Amino acid sequence: MDDLEEIKEFKGRKFLFFAEKSPNERDYVKYEQLRMEIWEDPNDHLSCPRNMAAENYFNDGSSLFLGIYTEDKKGNFSRKRKQFIGFAYGYVGVMDKKIAYEKTSNINFYSQYAAVSKDYRNLNLGIMLKQFQKKIVKGIFNIGSITCTFDPLTGVNAYRNIHKLGMKVISYKKSFYKGFGGLLNRADIPSDRFYVIWKLEEKKEGRDYDLDLLLNKGDLVVSSHLEKVKGKQHESYMEVSDEIDFIVIKPYKEYLLVEIPYNFYQMIQETDVSDNHVRRIPLDWRIRTRKAFKELLNAGYQIEDFRCKYMDNRRRNFYVLAKKTE
Repeated sequence: MDDLEEIKEFKGRKFLFFAEKSPNERDYVKYEQLRMEIWEDPNDHLSCPRNMAAENYFNDGSSLFLGIYTEDKKGNFSRKRKQFIGFAYGYVGVMDKKIAYEKTSNINFYSQYAAVSKDYRNLNLGIMLKQFQKKIVKGIFNIGSITCTFDPLTGVNAYRNIHKLGMKVISYKKSFYKGFGGLLNRADIPSDRFYVIWKLEEKKEGRDYDLDLLLNKGDLVVSSHLEKVKGKQHESYMEVSDEIDFIVIKPYKEYLLVEIPYNFYQMIQETDVSDNHVRRIPLDWRIRTRKAFKELLNAGYQIEDFRCKYMDNRRRNFYVLAKKTE
């Protein structure tokens, strides 16, 4: 096993993380198959297998294909399609188009896809995959940063990228993918994204704050309440966003909180019904949090952290924003 492969263990289960080196186009079919299985969007594709093989850094290009195999029933990594349960895909680019490739410090790695099959989530594999990506990008590519985008309303991504890995938000992108559908998105919900950077040489650091104190003070720019609604599968209580509290925003405080749904993926699926009041619940979340984030980022705040807290008999997600220091 070389530097391009690594076995990781979690809760007694072993997984093989690897960087794809194959020049054979047949070995790239599994990436598109798994991508379709996860996102289920027939209008969105990776490149064809022949082109994926050609664009691989270890062949003729500058792209990186990472994968995860789980062990089979005999404890072996047979590398069959059914054992292929996660992948990441990205490519080399630049931060400043005016500088382009003139300075090596301007070269960056953009991570386009990173996902794990639904049957293997909650096993810490998403964080392990990003850490393996860091190892390859830093150690093999000699590149010091990774950028990517993620939906600001998806807590699982925010927790991994912001809280665990220490990524920094560069900007808020409105309707980044236009009418993006599939299992994890809905075409009528604008696909806004945070554009973030992960500086691989920097240690994760943060300022001290007291989440309970901020919650007790009511420093919530966007908050939620529960409302009983009839969803696609069943009737249940759902998080409904409140209007933006502009009184909390001004005068600007050192810290402010923005709440998001605990499980936005589930929300957009469950509200995919004809009842307009129910259907627009995730849209209200999008519009209100968009206004809040853009207002605060323009006012000099930065995303400091992301936290999940059990309160009011439910789990709630909060971004912690801090006023930039001089």
